[in-house]
Amino acid sequence: MSELGAVGNLRKVKYQSVEVDVVNNTDDFKLSFETDRLYAKVKGIAIQFIPLSGTLNTDFLKFSKFEIQGREIYPNDFYVKHLDTSNDVPLNKKFDLEVDEPANSSKVDVTLRDHIAVQVGTYKVILTLKLEN
Repeated sequence: MSELGAVGNLRKVKYQSVEVDVVNNTDDFKLSFETDRLYAKVKGIAIQFIPLSGTLNTDFLKFSKFEIQGREIYPNDFYVKHLDTSNDVPLNKKFDLEVDEPANSSKVDVTLRDHIAVQVGTYKVILTLKLEN
């Protein structure tokens, strides 16, 4: 019997999410993680913001950095609202599908710029990568 999680048993698509709570952020917020080593490609990126207190306004929230394995995905000052979708959009329709980057434990570095205090309070950032073999 093969071991659970062996490469032959993997689903073709995996959604890898990273969730972080941001509290009263008035500066750059950095997020760094590695993609799943068992998947070959990053084929999509989605981001969602959920207010935990107060009213959320992402109109001026920007990426100052978004890289996968050192390669720029979104340029400095790219408005996050171009990627953010409402809860009414199904998961498989939320992704920027213009992405085709290596996964296999690739390092993902993201810096969000919230210098104008987009929200005074707390919000959750959910960054989801669509990984494929």
